[in-house]
Amino acid sequence: MSWKRFASAFVLAAVAAVAQQPAPVTQAPVAPGTNAVRRPTLAEIERQYLDGKISARDFQKFLQTYRAQPRPAQPVAAVTNDVHARALAVLHNAKPNVAANPQGPAITEPLPDPAGVTNDTANTAVIQDVETKIDELIRLKQAREQSTNTSVTTTNVPAGVTKRQRLDSALRLHIEGKLSDAEYKQLREKILLDPGD
Repeated sequence: MSWKRFASAFVLAAVAAVAQQPAPVTQAPVAPGTNAVRRPTLAEIERQYLDGKISARDFQKFLQTYRAQPRPAQPVAAVTNDVHARALAVLHNAKPNVAANPQGPAITEPLPDPAGVTNDTANTAVIQDVETKIDELIRLKQAREQSTNTSVTTTNVPAGVTKRQRLDSALRLHIEGKLSDAEYKQLREKILLDPGD
C-alpha cells in the first residue's frame, strides 16, 4: 500500500510543478498551404494570462503591439433585417412587466364612464356612506356616555340605603373605573356631609 501512496504523491507533485511554470506565448495553428503566421487574438492571450501561462510583462508587451484584426464585412441589410425580425418577435411575445411600471400602461385618452354611473354619483355615494358611518359612531359614543352618567346619578342618592352602603357603592364604581378620582372624592364628600344615617 505504501508504494501506491508514494506514486500518487509523486504524480501530484509533478503535475503541480508543471502547472506552476509559465508557458511561452503559444501560436494558433496556421491553415495548411499558407506560409503566413496567424497572430493570436486578444481573447486567447488574455485567457493565457488569466490561466497563468504567460506573465504580466508578456501580456503588457502584447497589448502594446496588438492591432485589432479587421473583421470580414457582412452584408448590412441581411444583419439589420435579421435583428429587426428577432426584435419584433420578442416584442410580440413579451408580457408586460408590472414591476417595471406599477402604474400600468400609459393611456392617452380617458376611459368612458360605465353606462348610468358618473364620477359625481360615485363620489357622492362614497361620501354618504362615510358620513353614515361617522354618524353611527357618534351615536354609539353618546349612548355609551349616557349609560355611564345614568349609573352614577342613580347611585348618588339611593333610597333606603345607609351612608356605609353608599360609600361602598361609590368606592366600587371608582375601582371599576366608572368614576375618576375627582368625581369619587366629590361624591364621598357629598355622602359624608349628608346629615342622614
